[in-house]
Amino acid sequence: MNRKKIIIGFTILGFIILQFVFYRLIGIWEEGAKHGFSQVTFILGVVLGVAYAYLAYIVDTRLLDDP
Repeated sequence: MNRKKIIIGFTILGFIILQFVFYRLIGIWEEGAKHGFSQVTFILGVVLGVAYAYLAYIVDTRLLDDP
């Protein structure tokens, strides 16, 4: 298999696992939180999603540009 495809696959898998960990931690945190914190966690999830997408874009462009 191509080395670049393996690295991209592990990067995507790492992002998915990290997102699942954040999902579980936010779920535990929200159990005892007051009303209104769900909006904060939603915004936090959006910001983290944008950051993950940007990091995936950076990794993808760097791997594809290398000969």
